[in-house]
Amino acid sequence: MMRVLFALLLGSVFMVACSGDYSGGDGATAPGAGAGGGGEDVPLNLAGRDQYLAQCASCHGGDGQGTPSGPTLVGCATCGSVDSLASRIGNTMPLADPALCGDACATNTAEYVLAAFNTAFDDTAAKAVLAEIVPADPVVTLRKATLNLAGRLPTAAEIHNVETGGEAELVQVLDVLMREDAFYQRLIEIYNDDLLQNKYLGGENAVNLLRASDFPQRRWYRDLGLDTEDSDQRALFDYLKAQTNDAVAQEALRLVEYIVRNHRPVTELLTADYMVANYYSARAYGAEHQQAWRRLPEPPFPEYPYDPDDYRPIRIANADYGEIPHAGVLTSAMFLNRFPTTETNRNRHRSRMVHALFLDTDVLQLSGVRPGEAVDLDSATPTLDNPACSVCHTVVDPVAAVFQNWNSRGQYQPSRLNGGWHSDMEARGFNGAAMPLAGNVDRSVAWLGEVMVQDPRFARSVVKRLFRGLTGQVPLPVPAADVPADAPERLAYQAQTVHFNALRDALIAADYRIEPVIRGIVLGPYFRADAIRSDAASTVAVHQHSGSERLLTPEMLHRKIEATLGLAWERWGHPRLTSRRGDSLAVLYGGIDSDNVITRIVEPNGLMASLQQRMAHEMACAVTARDFFRAREQRRLFLHVDHEDSLLDEAGSIDPIVRPRVEQTLQHLFWSLLGLQLDPGDQEIQRVLNLMVEVQSLGRSEYDDRINYSCDLTRHPDTGEDLPSEDKITRDPTYMLRTWQAALVYLLTDYRFVYE
Repeated sequence: MMRVLFALLLGSVFMVACSGDYSGGDGATAPGAGAGGGGEDVPLNLAGRDQYLAQCASCHGGDGQGTPSGPTLVGCATCGSVDSLASRIGNTMPLADPALCGDACATNTAEYVLAAFNTAFDDTAAKAVLAEIVPADPVVTLRKATLNLAGRLPTAAEIHNVETGGEAELVQVLDVLMREDAFYQRLIEIYNDDLLQNKYLGGENAVNLLRASDFPQRRWYRDLGLDTEDSDQRALFDYLKAQTNDAVAQEALRLVEYIVRNHRPVTELLTADYMVANYYSARAYGAEHQQAWRRLPEPPFPEYPYDPDDYRPIRIANADYGEIPHAGVLTSAMFLNRFPTTETNRNRHRSRMVHALFLDTDVLQLSGVRPGEAVDLDSATPTLDNPACSVCHTVVDPVAAVFQNWNSRGQYQPSRLNGGWHSDMEARGFNGAAMPLAGNVDRSVAWLGEVMVQDPRFARSVVKRLFRGLTGQVPLPVPAADVPADAPERLAYQAQTVHFNALRDALIAADYRIEPVIRGIVLGPYFRADAIRSDAASTVAVHQHSGSERLLTPEMLHRKIEATLGLAWERWGHPRLTSRRGDSLAVLYGGIDSDNVITRIVEPNGLMASLQQRMAHEMACAVTARDFFRAREQRRLFLHVDHEDSLLDEAGSIDPIVRPRVEQTLQHLFWSLLGLQLDPGDQEIQRVLNLMVEVQSLGRSEYDDRINYSCDLTRHPDTGEDLPSEDKITRDPTYMLRTWQAALVYLLTDYRFVYE
């Protein structure tokens, strides 16, 4: 029977939300200044209050808690002092016209914001909500973390160390996990969910987007004169094509991997003055001479010994304009093609995506709904002249103009050499500040990356992406302004925000290296949530937003199947859940193809449940005889029994000698497959035991001892060689082997196998 699942939703916010109404009213002081609300009253700047209500409240809310159009101002990154906040207001706010509030206006507004929304903020209630969440014990957290981050179960040594060393040892294991190759693949998955670069994997989907005039070597493997009618030469051709195309396709994602693998700041995602490539994609760019590439000890093709997973920095040049001014992913041809533009769009789509992906800002929400007066048939330049239009375009168009040196195909073509830019659009800039032309005319995107990573929203976007990727949960929206301060949704939002801010601060303190953020997520109250304290003061409605179980993605489920069962779920050698072939089940199981399907399904449907049942039956059939073939100390599943052991004696009663060994094995299976630590007498184990008794009783009386050919074992599971007849497992006289298959099906169809 399914148990109730908690849904973890982390707020998309800068800072901590406020629990009181400090919109001004008739009062002239902010009550209870200080961290706990117990300090001296702080005078409010009434002129600043009036300015705030007139120019700021529509976006940030009358109580400073934020709206869909603007972030909360409580605990904001620039709220440390009047000077820093006043500088930001004077230079960038309001977005539609930063000149409206400068000098005294900016100072007055900053003083009001600090006094009303920050000095008096009391986060006691939010922290109390977090304290009511009971975390899973370190070993359970360890198992969940190893599956999530590295796609494997914890080793016996890791379990022992965490059992004896507790939280401190758990931290050590996490640090080891974040150095494993599988962890970097997990990061690539997380970032691809937003960047959608895997659209170009396979065939020549990526290299075809490179212009031959820019990169005449883009299909260098075609120029080798290989005879594709010859099987050996065709194999080499296909290998070189695949390694080249897929490295070009994933260059933006591999940049993420390179940054993290080399402990570099994640700001280089937007500021790196290089791109990464392997030998094969570097050759497509004509840059293979720039690095000494790592060689494989046993390459599949000796004439090309270079490791396709060895990604290194290169600088790319095109034939017409020389070396391009790199800005991390922002100047990747694949990124620019994935988020394209048109003659009429003029890079506005790219601007929108840059705001969404790296600043956690939906520009379509800036002015709420599009007003009727935005339809302007009189002005030739409504995006500049009509306030109903410019309120958005003042934000969008300067960033769109920044991309003017890159065309719709992602080619670097400096606009000054190609007819200039549109005069009826805002000039290049960001956040209300114009781009200095000196030194930036041809490298405007590089300038944009440098200023974007200094924006507080960048840190928020990094934290939010990692949190969503690791938990699989959609962030809570900012509560509506009329939601009371003590309403469950506001308390839940505030609690999440407190945790979110801690992650942001950890990122900044670590010079933007992401490992502390991941560590903080895994060790935090949401990822580890196991229960709610029995004496919790908060309502159930508050804690329905707490919890850590998430429906596994197809990729995560694929890895869990292999990690727990020792065998991948495949069809003709191709993974059922991760293959890009036409018969892949990835999209049917809620995955994405980064092309037409770009949103994951996070709640299972009937089709997905049917796929789980199919997987359970096929895998139970495939692995049972295989696991019993091995010596006990080498098994993953049946550690305490042999397939000749019969649960029932000749009289049909449970054998008292075999029973404890079966219960021990079920204990292990519940832990390995479902993450449950149970006693032998637990009703869950006894329920499976009773099922096994029924299956064996029925099977012994109604079926012969021949195992179905798809479930027997006639070849060595490792070498594939035919086994001698005495080692083959083709008979099941006691029906016990098929009984264990039934037990596996029971466990693999449990919802907890596809949730972690």
